Amino acid sequence: EPFRLVVAMDHYTPISTRTHASLPVPMILFDSRKSGAGSNLNYNEKNAESTGILIENGQEFFKKLVEKGIS
Repeated sequence: EPFRLVVAMDHYTPISTRTHASLPVPMILFDSRKSGAGSNLNYNEKNAESTGILIENGQEFFKKLVEKGIS
């Protein structure tokens, strides 16, 4: 069956400060219905930022997660 998988952390914690920061967190949204080459980037803050993709809030994230539904 088709599925989506989200990989994310609950907060950004830079090693340099060793404390939580109010910065965007990297996440991966995998959709089994879509195929492609992918980015070939490792999962980390620097690479996530380099994509230029930013989801501003939880409402926008959940809209992307459920868009077009999974049948």
